[in-house]
Amino acid sequence: MKSLVVAACVATLSLGNALAAQYYVAPTGDDANPGSAALPWRTIQKAANTLVAGDIVRVQAGIYNERVSETTDGSPSAPIIYVAEGHTNVVCRGFSVTGDNVWVIGFEITHIAEVNYAAIDWRGGTNALICDNYIHSVDVGGNGSVQARDSHRMIFRGNTVMYADSAGTITGTLGSLCRSISFDTGPNDTMLLEYNVVSQVGDYLNPSGTNWIFQNNVLGPTTTSFAGGAPHVDGLQCDVATKYLIMRNNWHVDNPVSDSHFILIEAPSSGRNKYIVAVQNVSLRSGDQLWYQMRDGTNLFCAHNTVGQVGFGPRGGPASSGFIRVFADANGASFNNESYNNIFTNVTRGQVYLVESGGNSLIHNHDLVFPPSSDLVNGVNGDIEADPKFADYSANNVMLQAGSPAVDAGGPLTTVASPSGSGTTFTVANGYWFTDGMGLTRGDRIYVGSDNNLTITSMDVANGRITVDRSITWSQNDGVGYAYRGLGPDLGAYEFGDTFLTQATISQSGGDYTVTTVGDTRMVVFYRDGIPYATDYTPPYTATITSGTVMAKAYALHAQQRPVVIAVSADPNRPRVVQGLRVISN
Repeated sequence: MKSLVVAACVATLSLGNALAAQYYVAPTGDDANPGSAALPWRTIQKAANTLVAGDIVRVQAGIYNERVSETTDGSPSAPIIYVAEGHTNVVCRGFSVTGDNVWVIGFEITHIAEVNYAAIDWRGGTNALICDNYIHSVDVGGNGSVQARDSHRMIFRGNTVMYADSAGTITGTLGSLCRSISFDTGPNDTMLLEYNVVSQVGDYLNPSGTNWIFQNNVLGPTTTSFAGGAPHVDGLQCDVATKYLIMRNNWHVDNPVSDSHFILIEAPSSGRNKYIVAVQNVSLRSGDQLWYQMRDGTNLFCAHNTVGQVGFGPRGGPASSGFIRVFADANGASFNNESYNNIFTNVTRGQVYLVESGGNSLIHNHDLVFPPSSDLVNGVNGDIEADPKFADYSANNVMLQAGSPAVDAGGPLTTVASPSGSGTTFTVANGYWFTDGMGLTRGDRIYVGSDNNLTITSMDVANGRITVDRSITWSQNDGVGYAYRGLGPDLGAYEFGDTFLTQATISQSGGDYTVTTVGDTRMVVFYRDGIPYATDYTPPYTATITSGTVMAKAYALHAQQRPVVIAVSADPNRPRVVQGLRVISN
């Protein structure tokens, strides 16, 4: 069955938008004009004061020295859309949004003076799409490049963020994507952050609230030279109460500063951090020995990650620590934590796990460490001390070679709790490992017993109740985990036989478009006239679009340094279907 979603975003961009009002802004315009293509407005703010649900404003190339205030609501089927024409060379100072169902697409946002505000500030809104923007050299006063407060159902996808609080002579507390999404007092819920490229910032993500997916982002490099010192750089820092967060398939490479963790769980002033999961991430050469700091929070999990050279910073990381450190803080012990099927390599200290006394706990099995460590015993609980045989570690290719001891060496993440039976719905002992996509993306692909490659269509996470896309037969206590290749799950971020996404081509037959990819692909998003229109999750990746200019982007399944590939024409004798969209790589 095809997984085609018209307007693969928060709202549904229906064909009715062809009849919506469409306005234009250009540097040569005048706000007294009607806002047509021939007689455009001069300011984006004029558009913000005029647009109603379903309207689109197309901003032409130029510099707009304004921060746009958007207070009007769109609707789920008719969002208000701001799109930078061609997704390039449209520069403004930022957006402040309180309206619901608003999309911001393709802008370059930068500040030229010390103004102390976020590039995009979303407060109290519902159903936001922020995609394909280039945010750089902004002074945010420590608030973050993109900030959300008390916001709900947001997609933040395909953006490039770099040099927060580092524009010319600007100094101050480092901000970043970390404080961009959900920093401050208001809780947020149902947030999808994916395929963003973030570098030379402070922390990458600093969440609060509930229901987060943080996937396929590039986190780094950030170096000690940034902002003239040694910034605090975490892939994820939870110091405001956060629950139900999955951080997966992220590429966290070359953050060689002393105070750098992949995940840092702090003690919030109220509540607790719970049910935070790290799966299938690659983390190489980070500065602090504490790759995952389980401090104060409970039910913190990690599985199928590949970690190398933690403690790579100027000071090499604290001496009394491990790759995972579990300890108590203001709210008490950190307990019910689990670590399975990971690879920890290029160990710089004698320990992998450091669990302090006083009620702290960590269950671990089927982890691999190399060289050997003092606290992991080869062959006990499925743990392995051996060379994982990466394809080419020096080139950051940590996929597994044939003959790797990590192949087919993994164990289940949880087990079936339901009595033996059959059907599409069952319960598991720990449902926090998985997500159904929250209506924003496709659900996880899992195995249950001997049934592999099942897609989760819905789930009750707290009660471990999962519904999958086809009927199966299970026995109580059957193993459950992420779908695998081969005879069983492998250790680390990749399965043997996985491939990086390297190429995408698009072909056309009338109004039907097909994208063919080379490499493992999560999805393809089709655009019409620069606006996301449809998403397909299963090959052949297709969409029917009968009007407008069509382009497409392919999105990698795995953690990789370039996670998005623009589709080019499959026919060299025809003009490219896609032109003019920026791809920025760090």
